[in-house]
Amino acid sequence: MRIIVCLCVLSWALPVLAQPIDTPPKLLSEAPVVYPPRALQELREGNVLLQIDIDANGAVILSEVLTPAELPDYGFESAAQAAVEQFKFEPARAKGTPVAVRVQYLYRFVLPARAAAPDLASETKPSPSVPEPAAPSTGELAGTLLERGTRSKLAGVSVTLEQGEQAYEALTDAQGHFIFYDLSPGAWFLSAHSEGYLSSRGEEQVLASEQTDVTLYLERSTDNPYDVLVESAAPRREVTRHRLDVREAQTQPGSFGDPLLAVENLPGIAVLNGDGVSGIAMRGAGPEESATYLEGFRMPMFFHFIGIRSLVAPGMLESIEVYPGGAPVQYGRQIGGVLEARLKRLSPDRTHGYVDISLLDAGVFVETPVTSKVSIAGAARFSYIDQVMKALNETLPRYDDYQLLISARPNAAHSLRLFYMGSDDRFRLDTEELRDESAQIQFGTIAAAAHMQHVTLEHDFTPSRVISNRARVGFMHFNTYTHLGDQGRVDIDYDTLLLRDTFRLTPRDWIAVELGVEAELGRWATDVLIAQPPKEGQPSGYVDYAAERRAYSSDIDHYAGGAWAQLELRPHRDWLLVPGVRSDVQPQIENVTVDPRVTGRYQAVPQLALKAGTGVHHAAPDIDESAPRFGNPHLGTERSLQHSAGVEIKPLDYLMLDLTGFYHQLAGLTARSDTIRIEGNQLVPLEYENTGEGRVVGFEASLHKQLSHRLSGSVSYTLSRAERKRVRGEAYRPFDADQTHNLVLLAAYHLPRHWRFSTRFRYRTGQPTTPVTGAVFVSDNDEYAPTFGRTNGARLSSFQQLDLRVDKAWVFNSWSFTAYLDVQNVYNRDNSAAVAYNYDYSKSGKVSALPILPVLGFKAEY
Repeated sequence: MRIIVCLCVLSWALPVLAQPIDTPPKLLSEAPVVYPPRALQELREGNVLLQIDIDANGAVILSEVLTPAELPDYGFESAAQAAVEQFKFEPARAKGTPVAVRVQYLYRFVLPARAAAPDLASETKPSPSVPEPAAPSTGELAGTLLERGTRSKLAGVSVTLEQGEQAYEALTDAQGHFIFYDLSPGAWFLSAHSEGYLSSRGEEQVLASEQTDVTLYLERSTDNPYDVLVESAAPRREVTRHRLDVREAQTQPGSFGDPLLAVENLPGIAVLNGDGVSGIAMRGAGPEESATYLEGFRMPMFFHFIGIRSLVAPGMLESIEVYPGGAPVQYGRQIGGVLEARLKRLSPDRTHGYVDISLLDAGVFVETPVTSKVSIAGAARFSYIDQVMKALNETLPRYDDYQLLISARPNAAHSLRLFYMGSDDRFRLDTEELRDESAQIQFGTIAAAAHMQHVTLEHDFTPSRVISNRARVGFMHFNTYTHLGDQGRVDIDYDTLLLRDTFRLTPRDWIAVELGVEAELGRWATDVLIAQPPKEGQPSGYVDYAAERRAYSSDIDHYAGGAWAQLELRPHRDWLLVPGVRSDVQPQIENVTVDPRVTGRYQAVPQLALKAGTGVHHAAPDIDESAPRFGNPHLGTERSLQHSAGVEIKPLDYLMLDLTGFYHQLAGLTARSDTIRIEGNQLVPLEYENTGEGRVVGFEASLHKQLSHRLSGSVSYTLSRAERKRVRGEAYRPFDADQTHNLVLLAAYHLPRHWRFSTRFRYRTGQPTTPVTGAVFVSDNDEYAPTFGRTNGARLSSFQQLDLRVDKAWVFNSWSFTAYLDVQNVYNRDNSAAVAYNYDYSKSGKVSALPILPVLGFKAEY
């Protein structure tokens, strides 16, 4: 009797350092299995698909049945688990270091009659590099297994060769190769099977004394991103951290192919009714109070003017991480949330890329190996939506961006990455004809532009699993101007040197230490002629620009630094404590801050985890608030004390429920001041003081369903109340970006032959607005100035919108072609973005958000 065993490594988890797996685990020794007695007596066979966890020593620590045998109650499952849990593997490796992984293992029970074929271990060799001499009367069959459409090499996939009663199996190696020896000449049936792929079967001719070479392609059964989603084995250290897979995010309805737009579907994220991700508020903090990062460096601009395109091509991104609150100590100088985009880790085995053309723009991406240790990738995107909308008498911005990424790995301990990006935005609107219709239009022509150049060099040093260090240096040039007819201008040039270093020490499995430093050294060159801009809680009313505008032209030195330390303590395998502290130096306001933070996590049972955290966050005021002529140079920092607690429940393998409550207390907020101080013989207004206060209380719920029965999707809901006041003693009033209810429903259905239908429904409470109660005639300027009611005493109408997306792919051996239609606001809901008034404020009407917007696109990947 023989039992044929087939190992299928379908996916593996990333190690703690989130490094890519270099080599999958290799089976060293098996354990004898007891063929189920009833099955043996009744001559029954069966297959059992297991999921097994292999630790860094190669031992099986856990097994779980994913797909039981077709014949129930015969005992195949328990027999397979009992044998597999005694197996010994050569562990998987990442950068040469053994790591823990999760694999899928197919156990096949074959009766003695079918096991007459030669022994698998002796007949099938893992590599053609050491073939045994074949007898003159026999032949060999060797091949390579590739993914159809992408030409990716498929490792660890079972390949079966059959002829009559003879059957052999082999595993593809890391390069997708397989080989069979000592085969009798004639026709053989070759097939390959892997979870998430359509099976492939065909006839191949084996000739005596020759090696037959074939290339076999496997096609994905669906385009669902969960089929290829790699889950990190690193413990979740934060109470709330959302990680978006780029491939999944860019196919969500309303994203138009840009994965960063999927951020607005997450709980804790309030999108202002004007839309555009550049206007997101995280847990009661405004967009300017949160921070956006690209690979560790803070970005002054992350989205193009149009608001539905980010500055970085999707092909350059690996993942997107969002902390709506309670960000770890690696991030500082913000009192809101954090969004960080992480760049791709290049390791291509072939040249590949895509061309994406849609109604909005055209983009291209190419990635290729230069040598075995050096890879390069480039991307560019050019817009023409401004020309399309010009034909419809609408004005939209024009934008372009381009990136270059070079990766080198001279040896296992060192890796280098050089990244360069550039972007250009331009916008011009002639408002002369609108000035008589709306009181808000006070300029003849509005012109704006932004240009950014950014380059970073990164060095990773990982000599062992105990020590790692990542050093990064960058330089950024940012130029922007805004001209408001002849009434005002804002011209800014910003050059800065960026430094960041993170050191990590893991002396034992139960403890890890992380230390880090960062610095920004730069200069703002400003030329400004403008009135003070309205701030949070201050409505945009009448401004006498001729009397109130102020001129300021100067160079402002900007330098800031931060340092942090963090411990990861695991006193028990079910407990994780992460205390940390951060200190920031911000000399421009002569302030040093210290931010202690701590989070904890308890895995009560495999299906239930409890989590909680608290921490202090500080931020400097906006540069105009502390600049001479416009603000108060003696301002201090703003402070936020953030608490959160929640529970994660996983009732089924494909379901995940996350419930989190949060409370934020804000103090020292920069607020308008009526105070006058004496400087010499002059009375000088303070303009701003740190007297503002705020509070945010809320609850977030998210339910994720991974692919099962062709359906995947999620539900995200946030209930919150964000309030602020200008000075102590005032009553709290709603925050500008407060949204009581925010609901997002996502669903995707996957049909055969690469059809995919997805939909998104959003509902959110309208954002607060300050009502106009009347108007006063200003005779000197022959204009009307509005009078206002209670600050944020009214709301815009609620926002609701349905989006649909259809994708259809055609997959060929070496490339694929996809057509997609992304329709935003399917039933053309007239959502309010703002309120507009006529010249004397006697009539009002709403400013509508985007109407129905269908975007047709085509994408070719190779």
